[in-house]
Order: sequence, then structure tokens, then C-alpha cells
Amino acid sequence: MIEVSLDGARWEQRVDGVASFTSLFAPGDTLSGAFVIDAEPRGVRVSLVWYTDGKGTDHLRVHWHREYSAGDLELLGAQRRGRFETRFPSAPLTYSGHLLRVCWALRVLVRPTEGKDEVTELPLTLGAVAPIDQWGSE
Repeated sequence: MIEVSLDGARWEQRVDGVASFTSLFAPGDTLSGAFVIDAEPRGVRVSLVWYTDGKGTDHLRVHWHREYSAGDLELLGAQRRGRFETRFPSAPLTYSGHLLRVCWALRVLVRPTEGKDEVTELPLTLGAVAPIDQWGSE
């Protein structure tokens, strides 16, 4: 299990893996928070990524990441906790059009001492670009 909390908000991955929480950020805003895991990891990687989805070639870019070893994490009973903080860049802004989407996400990858890696992704929104069908012609 991976729990992710953003300072000022909270999100947990549901059993079906679908995220229903989205948070809006402006360019230059700080993204900070914590993650809690219930396994002893070999390591944890937290990444702020953006990717495109739609017609043409899909792209994935890592804007920021931080690696944690087991010793970097705070022990909370049987759980382990780590904190993260970074700033959003000025672009690209989140966009959802007919042919293309630009999406931002916070990803937490846990590499347990035993078993398969576990990944949780929290969708985020950078900026507020209206969909093209809402652009008026004046």
C-alpha cells in the first residue's frame, strides 16, 4: 500500500487503481507532501512527470525526481514515510483537446525487498487552459 498526501490535500489510491483526485497548480507553484508505505523497501523513487496522450507519438518527460533508500525514510511503527518538495515549471500546461492531451502526474515507485515493484500515480493539473471547443471567435 502507498498513501500519498499533498500539503493541504489528501489522496489515496483506490483498490481498482483509479485516481479520482486532481489538484490545480500554477506555474512556479511548490508541490510538497509525503508518502507512507507499509513495506520495507530497497528504495523509493518519487517523480513529477508530464506526458502526452493522443494522436501521434506519445511523450513522457521527468521534470523532477528524488531517490530514497530505506535509511532515508522515517519509521512510523510498521510503516515508513518520506517527504518531497519541488516546484512546477512554467510549461507545458495541462491541456485536453480533441487530438492531444498534456498530463502531469506525481509518481511514487516502491521497490520492495521482496516481490514486484509497486507504482502509484496522482494526476495533477498545471495551469488552466480551456479546451479548444470553449475558445470563442470574436
